[in-house]
Amino acid sequence: MPVRTDHPRHASLSTRERLIRAHEGGIVSTAGLIAHGRGEAFDYLLGEYTHDFAIDAIEAMAANIALARHPVFVVNGNVAGLVAEDVVALSREAPLHIEVNLFTPSVMRTQSIVELIEGFGGTAHTPGDGMTTLPGVSSSRSSISVSGLGSADFVVAPLQDGDMVHALKKAGMKTATIDLNPLSRSAQDADITVVDNITRALPLIRDAVRFLKERTNEELEEISRFDNEGALQEAHRSMTERYR
Repeated sequence: MPVRTDHPRHASLSTRERLIRAHEGGIVSTAGLIAHGRGEAFDYLLGEYTHDFAIDAIEAMAANIALARHPVFVVNGNVAGLVAEDVVALSREAPLHIEVNLFTPSVMRTQSIVELIEGFGGTAHTPGDGMTTLPGVSSSRSSISVSGLGSADFVVAPLQDGDMVHALKKAGMKTATIDLNPLSRSAQDADITVVDNITRALPLIRDAVRFLKERTNEELEEISRFDNEGALQEAHRSMTERYR
């Protein structure tokens, strides 16, 4: 469905259409469409723009990516369908590994996502590259790549279920997520949560990583510190006060 550029919610409707096309192409699961609809509701409460608390989280995430020995960005179907090109662009700015990790995997779906990433000039790990197990995850997402998530010290895991983020933390990894719902388990468990639409956040994260390249490790350490609980409270307050 073509979306007129003068429509007041052009960006949101265009994003929805992009996800529908990714579903038709076998990238996004049907459950992923439902999850996106829930996210749209929270974005509406945010006013569909990036707030200062999200900018602070983006800067902290970028600093942690710059400081990490082996940073990994986790891609599921929705992430691939929405921002695969932006993830690859981010990986060009930092030594960031990309790993495909799916709740409902199949050989064909995994390969389709890998090919999508490769089409934008990136490379992606999959459990097939050499598998290990992430304890504490009961679904197929417990299968991870030895050279990707299995070696990570900092993980960006957006649009994920809470048990994944919780398990990554228990395994000793520092975690960040991008989640429009400040009340979700992922948002609550992560060390850094960007409460924003991933389509707006990813280009800003890339720009932040690029900007921080000239900073010293001491400066990066300072920027990397983040009060996630305080930021989530700000996000919740913004949503509730907007419609009083």
